[in-house]
Amino acid sequence: MRWLKAAAEEIISGIKNCIEELNPKEVERFIQLLLAAKDKKIFVVGMGRSGFVGRAFALRLMNLGFNVYFL
Repeated sequence: MRWLKAAAEEIISGIKNCIEELNPKEVERFIQLLLAAKDKKIFVVGMGRSGFVGRAFALRLMNLGFNVYFL
């Protein structure tokens, strides 16, 4: 089961690195842009792994009531 702990630690390390690279001002700006587009159409585009992430993001936005299309 060492491999499981090592894999979990690797995932946690990657998440921590992503969080450290976030710019709070850019995140806030992105949220404001999304909220401003609440009554408009939002298009999400992606291919491959990015497409999987984009599709998941689009579904989350749909669950929040946004008008989202995934291409």
